[in-house]
Amino acid sequence: MKNVLISIAVIVIACVLFLAFVRLTYVDYFNPFLKKETSYAVVPLGTQTYVDIQAYDESGEPLKYRLNFGGYDAQSDHVKVIHKGKYVFEIEYIHDLSKWPKEVKKKE
Repeated sequence: MKNVLISIAVIVIACVLFLAFVRLTYVDYFNPFLKKETSYAVVPLGTQTYVDIQAYDESGEPLKYRLNFGGYDAQSDHVKVIHKGKYVFEIEYIHDLSKWPKEVKKKE
């Protein structure tokens, strides 16, 4: 009985550590430890699939991971990204750069 309890405890601890430290798109969607965040990024023009994009939080600090998402706007390369870890819920193209956070602008 003692071995079963120890095994269950080890499995639970391993699952918690996995959720806390691993960034995978669909794992992040269900991860209860993560909150939705708003980040900002500059994306390349002329493509619909954005891969390995460095995003910055509202204070201008870069995220510790990179995002992959899709979208298209021929005129704008600045996006506001709503995400939970690496899972992107929504992007919004920013045409008026006065809405772009000044802290992020300094880092770009």
